[in-house]
Amino acid sequence: MIVIGHLRTMAQRYSTAVDLAMANKRLWFNGAASADVCDVDITTLALIAARALGVDHFRAALRSALAETTGLESVPLGIADAMLPDTGRG
Repeated sequence: MIVIGHLRTMAQRYSTAVDLAMANKRLWFNGAASADVCDVDITTLALIAARALGVDHFRAALRSALAETTGLESVPLGIADAMLPDTGRG
């Protein structure tokens, strides 16, 4: 699913931005670093894509991508997965 590839690319850039923000420990630990805990844009786009493409189909593709994703890159994708509605079809 091509949209998952785009979301993963966005998540990789999010991870890089957070890594750079964490480099300045003083700003990071005082909550003044210029990075969000979660990239709301990625999560929102994932939820919109799920609605457009079908939640069950999208969830399966997202979980497959999450299995190959590590570190900070997985945060916005994992949050999107947790926020997907339960369709009752497992």
